[in-house]
Amino acid sequence: MAAEVMGQCNTTGANKILHLTDKTGTLQFLDSLVPSDYVKCITWIITAPEGYVVKLRIIGFWCFNCVCKNSTLQIRDGQNSTSEAFESLCGLGKDELATLFSSDRHLWVQLRYSNDSKADLYAVFEVVKQSVVGLCRGPQNQVISLERETGRIFSPLFPSDFPAGIKCTWVITVPEGHYVKLRMKSLKLDRTCSYSFLYIWDGWNSTGVLLNKFCGEEFQPSVFSSGRYLRVHLDTSRVAASSYHAPGFDAVYEAVKQLPAPFACTAASKSIALTSQSGSLASYNYPLHYDDEIECTWSFDVDSDYKIELIFDVFNLSLSAGCSADYVQIDGLRYCGSGKPVLITLDSSDMRIKFKSSGKTKFPGFKASYEAKRTTTALLKIVGICVGSTLAVLCVISKFCYRCRKSRHQTELGFGQITSADDNTEEQRTTL
Repeated sequence: MAAEVMGQCNTTGANKILHLTDKTGTLQFLDSLVPSDYVKCITWIITAPEGYVVKLRIIGFWCFNCVCKNSTLQIRDGQNSTSEAFESLCGLGKDELATLFSSDRHLWVQLRYSNDSKADLYAVFEVVKQSVVGLCRGPQNQVISLERETGRIFSPLFPSDFPAGIKCTWVITVPEGHYVKLRMKSLKLDRTCSYSFLYIWDGWNSTGVLLNKFCGEEFQPSVFSSGRYLRVHLDTSRVAASSYHAPGFDAVYEAVKQLPAPFACTAASKSIALTSQSGSLASYNYPLHYDDEIECTWSFDVDSDYKIELIFDVFNLSLSAGCSADYVQIDGLRYCGSGKPVLITLDSSDMRIKFKSSGKTKFPGFKASYEAKRTTTALLKIVGICVGSTLAVLCVISKFCYRCRKSRHQTELGFGQITSADDNTEEQRTTL
């Protein structure tokens, strides 16, 4: 329904004002189709029902011979000219789009141009539930401050396709001594990675460390801040409607008191090679509860002469038939529930441990300790080597000692013979 009234437009001549209360409609003005003496200022005031907001999509705006100071398309978030300004446009091209949402029930749009210029406008509007739009509302880089300990951020209209030209920034702040955990539940931006990006910074502004830059459909399930701030920015280009269609992203955040342990599986480290003789391993994001659909694997990079002894210090996973949901798998056997497995010995260094979670539950997970010990075969080899080495040394020593004794015996024997000969000679000489 549209109601038309006449009013002032800050220019000479009358102002045409239209009140629109339908759920969908168009804002259309073609200068070539109106008389030359027609008013050069028109205002639309769109009102949505309670619980709804106005979605406005500008498909085309052309202004010929326009001076932007006097000829503009103004959009305000409210029902009058004093409401917060959304945009002031001066001649969008036909290949560009602008989509925005009101923060409440009303949106104010005004087209104004001078007598020596011409303008054409074509836009469509619809009312949508406020809950599906969220806080991200327009093409301007709107900064949204979030200070609750838990919350949700998402692209407008998720899981439906989000509009082109949206730019929004969320700055998440949690209490002192806490960290921000952002869990990405879904992300589907344009597959070409040309028109839309999602940035995540560690800190409250864009000068912090860039933790991730997402595009397409691949993403890291969980991201953690190093302090109490995390900054998320959605940036999409104004392009033709046929360029891409994508649902955008959906994420939840929470304040946590701990970060994942250095020996835990994380989104950034899902395939882990254990190289030390002893150590620890733990489930996804331990000591935090695991809550994503993810698979982690551990392998042991040790000598084949070693066996691995594995002890579970903590074990609390969801229980399912056949351990089909969340489980730890070792040598083809699956473990789940809260019953702690007994000591497990892995006879081969090629053995792998796998942790799989379905993302449907939130449980504490597990922590395990391992130690590499030499196998019996390896010990026998060492004993054999040691015994062989000892025998060799003893043989060498024995042979050396035998030679020494033989040499000494020969020396002593030779000396006695000489003495005896001298003595006999002496005796012989005396007798003669």
